[in-house]
Amino acid sequence: TGTGKVVCKRHANSFFLSSLECMFAADAQNAHPCASKHSPTGIFGSRLVTVVASGDADHQVAPRAFQVSNQCMAMQKAEVIEPSTDPSLMRIVNPSTSAQFVPDVLYRHKNEYGAEVTESAKPTFPVDYLLVDVACGFPKEARPMFAAPSAAAGTGAFPVENRDPRASDPQDWRAVHRLLGAADQRAALSDFHLLLFLARSGLWDMQADFPALCALGART
Repeated sequence: TGTGKVVCKRHANSFFLSSLECMFAADAQNAHPCASKHSPTGIFGSRLVTVVASGDADHQVAPRAFQVSNQCMAMQKAEVIEPSTDPSLMRIVNPSTSAQFVPDVLYRHKNEYGAEVTESAKPTFPVDYLLVDVACGFPKEARPMFAAPSAAAGTGAFPVENRDPRASDPQDWRAVHRLLGAADQRAALSDFHLLLFLARSGLWDMQADFPALCALGART
């Protein structure tokens, strides 16, 4: 907003995923199907989840996880749906032609009298019928498995990867010596960035030695 305030734009009275985002999620889930021995085709649905980080009712940035339904995946694969100019509505493509069959799509909802009615989804229908809300949350008190040493301890933290190699504090063996040369080596091994650097160095047996090294630094 320019004033530092987080605005809640995705809610029950607008939309949680737009029609275009639903199609994107359906494409991603179709590209990563879930193997199932109980399905005649050998696959069923997908484990891929779409996470949206957006403003909530408390004006905080909060993540929400969604999947699109198997019906949405199938309709997207068959090219039956297309995005609408209204992000809360999904559009059914034009009637069947000789090149493409478009089945009748129906949905149920309560009318103004409180009675459940069935209506045709043509030309548009709410995207809410295509969403699966996936539960997600965070602990009130974070307790990570690896807690990096603080600068107050006198050792500092290991440099973070994926930074400019010309930086004044790069990831190298001098930084490793600085942390492991400290009095509390177990605390130094709790730095996840240090463990990642050691894993990529190729000096450790990833099946035998490295798990034992991680166990020394992991919080119990």
